[in-house]
Amino acid sequence: MDEASESLLEVVITADREISAFPPQDPHGFYELLHRTACRIAEVDSFYVCLYLEADGTLFFPFNIDRQAYDDPVTLPLGEGPTSWVIRNRCGLVLSEETQTIHRGGIAFGDTRQISRSAVHLPMCASDWQGMETVLGVISAQAYRPGAYSPEVVRALEWLASRAGAQLQRERDCEAWSGEVTLMQGRVREIRRALPALTSEFVRILRDLGAEVEGLQHRLPLDLPDLHRIVEQLAQKCRRYQTEANQLPLQRQFGAVTSPELPDPFPYPTGASLNQAPTGPPLTSRELQVLRLLAVGHSSKQIAAQLHVTLETVKFHCANLYRKLGAANRVQAIRFGAPLLLDQDREGTHPNG
Repeated sequence: MDEASESLLEVVITADREISAFPPQDPHGFYELLHRTACRIAEVDSFYVCLYLEADGTLFFPFNIDRQAYDDPVTLPLGEGPTSWVIRNRCGLVLSEETQTIHRGGIAFGDTRQISRSAVHLPMCASDWQGMETVLGVISAQAYRPGAYSPEVVRALEWLASRAGAQLQRERDCEAWSGEVTLMQGRVREIRRALPALTSEFVRILRDLGAEVEGLQHRLPLDLPDLHRIVEQLAQKCRRYQTEANQLPLQRQFGAVTSPELPDPFPYPTGASLNQAPTGPPLTSRELQVLRLLAVGHSSKQIAAQLHVTLETVKFHCANLYRKLGAANRVQAIRFGAPLLLDQDREGTHPNG
């Protein structure tokens, strides 16, 4: 290895250590680090960093420097210049006689009286947490004299662009995961606040069911001992589940595991909030009435009688609220709609028509 190659290797090793340790809260400082590293690798008169905003197809140039003079950040649409070419083709572009036309399609910055005789534009690529490779942007090093960038220098700059892309992706992943964690923590707090009220309603349904089962026992013929035993076991389970359900708020608070015989009565789909329905437009006052009656265990016929409407009308309202809540059945509708009922209870408003 000759002296020049050893020098490049030392620059790469040092830069790798500096990039890995750089704090994500200082993007401008990170771009300056990339610029300093490029200047250590090769002769650099002009340098820029471009971020590609794929969602709207725009290029954001947050860092443009020409011989230590900074140019203003600028946002541009994809065009016909070298930066757009690199993003579309997902590979680097080196200024040559064959690529002169592409370079002339770009927008000049810095001292426009000077013309870059050497230039290399390289994609900052990275793979996200799903393994999908994306082009996050472009870095470009340019010099006013021709022949400034040998193949070895270009390879070193390619490493720098790749390393920059990996660092940017890592910061984006950390921000995304941090946001998910914050949302999840908020959801957990909301569930804990809502759990006592939901548990109370669940226990009341079990208590009413147990009372009906006990009443049934007295009406059974005495010559059916097996049936008496089954009904008694059902009554015991209702009493037992009332006790266990009452423990749910404490178990959730102190991290204990709920009974394996009792499924979690309050599961929410990913992304569902306790303050709003998971999907669809708001429920009408009549749909909220139907939902509340469903939640207390009424059948469709009982709801029709209580609201003085036909059974088909109740089915129509049920279909609408299922669709709006993203529910596949009555149980899911009660679970997903429970936050709406809690909001009504807190506000003291109950729809009446």
